[in-house]
Amino acid sequence: MITLNINESKSISFEVSVQGVELNDLKGALRIVSEGIEYGFPISISNGSISVNIPSLGRLIKGRLNDSIEAKLEIIAGDTYIVPWTDTIKIESPVVVEAKVKEIKEVKKLLSIDVRKIEEKVIKEPKVIEVKPKTKFGQLLGK
Repeated sequence: MITLNINESKSISFEVSVQGVELNDLKGALRIVSEGIEYGFPISISNGSISVNIPSLGRLIKGRLNDSIEAKLEIIAGDTYIVPWTDTIKIESPVVVEAKVKEIKEVKKLLSIDVRKIEEKVIKEPKVIEVKPKTKFGQLLGK
């Protein structure tokens, strides 16, 4: 059984034995069926090997995928239709969360000052006192 992560692309290779027809005359596809819709992926054939690239199913198929889907390898050789392989593919759907920036706003910080308390004090001006000497300077010296 093949397991596919719906978020990843995957390359699958098949070893084949071809008789009665030239490899260049073969065409085909890997087909999967999900919710009644059939999806086909072209194959590449070379030297006894068939390969197919399956893109990310999560991007290709919208909506929820079942846990398993039916798959088959179809080969057309001239007017002959052959299905050499069928199987169920297990689907893994890991949880993925993506975030994209929607908008960036510039926020300007405003300067704010709050006055919380106001105090008032009365400032007393110093009194100027004029001092008059009781005696004259000359009297002290004895004159």
